[in-house]
Amino acid sequence: MCMLDEIRAKREEIYAIARAHKAEKLWVFGSCARKGSFDMSWREDYA
Repeated sequence: MCMLDEIRAKREEIYAIARAHKAEKLWVFGSCARKGSFDMSWREDYA
């Protein structure tokens, strides 16, 4: 399972956390968004 699939599986949990911290928008970009390969030591997920 790629990181994007994991993010989609936990979507509601992620949105709940974001709302608790007053985040209004979330983005996934980079190799994760493209479902490309990526090194786990460098993560490209930001809120």
